[in-house]
Amino acid sequence: MALTHRHLVVSAAIAPLEMRSALRRLEAESGLSTKAFQSALKRIQTERVKWDLVAISREILHSAERLTIDLNIRSLDAIHLACAFECQSRLRRPLPFITADIQQREAAHKLGLGIISVE
Repeated sequence: MALTHRHLVVSAAIAPLEMRSALRRLEAESGLSTKAFQSALKRIQTERVKWDLVAISREILHSAERLTIDLNIRSLDAIHLACAFECQSRLRRPLPFITADIQQREAAHKLGLGIISVE
């Protein structure tokens, strides 16, 4: 997680929940050992204190609702994008949106967010 040592990480408050859920699914499907699962959970817990997690406000939810219709995206993706767009608007400067999801990347592009794609 060299990224977190060089840059401020801003994400929707749901990010740690989503990470834990994804890791648990991987472990359940034998794609991740129990030891690796526990290590990853510990790393999330340690690193998350350094993250700026954006609260899911009523305004964020309204924006996300519109995005699900306008961009035909999943609800959790819409929440992440609404948070990113709101942060960028408040800071009045471009912020990179990091994603490994193709549909989320396309939606971020349509919103004018700078994108960093990861595999």
